[in-house]
Amino acid sequence: MRRRRFSTAKVERLRRCELFSAFDDAALARIGAIGDEVEIPVGQVLTRQGEAARQAYVILEGSCRVEVDGAVMAQVGEGDIVGEIGMLDGRARSATVISQVPVRALVLDPGSFWDFVDQDGLRRKVLRQLAVRIRRLDELHAERPA
Repeated sequence: MRRRRFSTAKVERLRRCELFSAFDDAALARIGAIGDEVEIPVGQVLTRQGEAARQAYVILEGSCRVEVDGAVMAQVGEGDIVGEIGMLDGRARSATVISQVPVRALVLDPGSFWDFVDQDGLRRKVLRQLAVRIRRLDELHAERPA
């Protein structure tokens, strides 16, 4: 993984993500400065189910598959956050996330994750993403035969 701290291009990538669409340049620069931007090659594991949560990722470009117990549960992409559940509750990872194509992401350690979530407007968006995931899981559970 190659890391980059801040660049104008990073602000532009943030601006293209739905998660950050309402933010002005100054806010995007603050958000961009919170974490490191990384380039992740195809097939790399970002999070592994059962391991300790040490980082969260905001996908800026590319896509990843989400697996639980080896079964593909979802695909995530631009503007999605992965690894946040373990950061929020301090428990082991609930899923494995693997890059499907080259991915560019903002990586957040525990301290920078909370700085990120505390930015104006982001807390609500992060909670909304979590709610969507919970509903999706509920729907999958309802579709499974008893």
